[in-house]
Amino acid sequence: MQHLRVAFYARVSSGHQASDATIASQIAALDARLAQDGVRAGPEHRFVDDGHSGDTLLRPALERLRDAVATGQVETVKGMGELRWASYNQPYVSAAGE
Repeated sequence: MQHLRVAFYARVSSGHQASDATIASQIAALDARLAQDGVRAGPEHRFVDDGHSGDTLLRPALERLRDAVATGQVETVKGMGELRWASYNQPYVSAAGE
């Protein structure tokens, strides 16, 4: 595996999505995608906002992710449905996902 500073971001906004294990399925898919790319995200680079609305960019894990990117702790970010959030964070991340 390559030693890139890779992180991923996952989010579900509703109780219904959370109860359907949407976060777990996103994390599994992101882990598989990273493995396919020959990299992995350590526990400190798994940013998950469970039950936080996309109506605001003030989400705990997203805030930590932006800080990690800004300080160089993360070089690349992968996420599911990146078009929903990447444009807001364009100065901070290079997004790629499913």
